[in-house]
Amino acid sequence: SSHYYDREFFESFSDYLRQQYYSLGFVQAEISKPVIKFQKDNSLNVDYYLNEREQYLISKIDLDKLPPNHIKDLLVNKEGYPINILSLESDLQVIVRELQRQGYYFTSIKNINDSSILKYDKANQRVSIHPDIDLGSKICFNELIVAGTRLTKNLVISRELTLKKGEIINPDSIEELNQKLAGLGLFATHRVTPYIIYGEVENSCVKTNLLVQVKEKEFGVGEIASIS
Repeated sequence: SSHYYDREFFESFSDYLRQQYYSLGFVQAEISKPVIKFQKDNSLNVDYYLNEREQYLISKIDLDKLPPNHIKDLLVNKEGYPINILSLESDLQVIVRELQRQGYYFTSIKNINDSSILKYDKANQRVSIHPDIDLGSKICFNELIVAGTRLTKNLVISRELTLKKGEIINPDSIEELNQKLAGLGLFATHRVTPYIIYGEVENSCVKTNLLVQVKEKEFGVGEIASIS
């Protein structure tokens, strides 16, 4: 009908506009709710009032305390460009995942939900990003330990592991083992957990055991023979 309009759409468009400005560095942009005016010819005017305020460019992404890396290349936010507030959280997750991929399995960002992660220079309309990264130790595989088996031979589990002694452990290698254990169809539940051997370091990498905890499925007598 010519008299129909979707007010919810016009109101949600305010949020859309606000997100667009936030993604372009206008971190204090203000967008009004729609002001809707009906005309005599059954049309309507929709107005939005905008105060975009200052645009902030990124002066620095502080990763100086990390080992040499290419992590900045992986981020949406770049030094010298407007800050994209909407991508900040995902960028922080990228930093964590990349460091974990490199073997720093227990990496975390301590101020990920803290306003201290951003420092504004209002006079120059610049902002710097300062993640407080707890890198932890790089961990490398030492030994596989299996718990919970009654009928299944430990060899059935250990042969699914592709990690060699001394290789780094990261979430991908843990997930690969989890997927392979699930594919065996032998276990109701299974869990793979890295356990650091404190004081055992080789080539700047902490020796770490992988503990595989399983709960076997209940099998019939005819099926037990195949668990070997």
